[in-house]
Amino acid sequence: FENPWPIVGVLAVVAAFILRSGLRGGDRRSMLVAGAVALLAVGVYSTATMVTTDRERVIAGTYELIDAAEPVDLARLNVLFAQPASVTGPNGQVFIASTNLPDRIDALLSRRPIVSHAVRNLKATTDSAGRGETVFDAITIADPGGSERRVLSKWRLYWQRGPDGVWRIVEVQWLELNKRPPSGFGGY
Repeated sequence: FENPWPIVGVLAVVAAFILRSGLRGGDRRSMLVAGAVALLAVGVYSTATMVTTDRERVIAGTYELIDAAEPVDLARLNVLFAQPASVTGPNGQVFIASTNLPDRIDALLSRRPIVSHAVRNLKATTDSAGRGETVFDAITIADPGGSERRVLSKWRLYWQRGPDGVWRIVEVQWLELNKRPPSGFGGY
């Protein structure tokens, strides 16, 4: 589980209450129970920090994608994308369908270099069938032709967990460009 703090907090309060009661009444058994409950709280926290959920994996993969695009790192991109993968528009229209999407991204970004990225409003879901989705807003400083400009965009990444257990992007859906639907990559 991703947020152990509510359970850890409740267990800590229960342990403190039992310990206080035991100390007041001199009940050694209560103090042992309080210690066991405190130990359970530590165990819950430790387990939560050692386990990475599928949702956390697709979130980490989303940040990895953003990092690998500035500057373009083909080796990292190749690990993130399934073969084949596509880039689609807000209504599902295909902008790029390729068995080698990272190379296509590299070609596009070499014409329109990215200076920096920032991600906001990242939301992620996964299901038991091995599908996931992340949606996020990106603020990109692009440098088309030597003049930096700020570009706002919204994206949805569709993920699939492979037989090897690795999550890969199967589709990148471009939802918005400066608060409007994008029409393709020609104007970016």
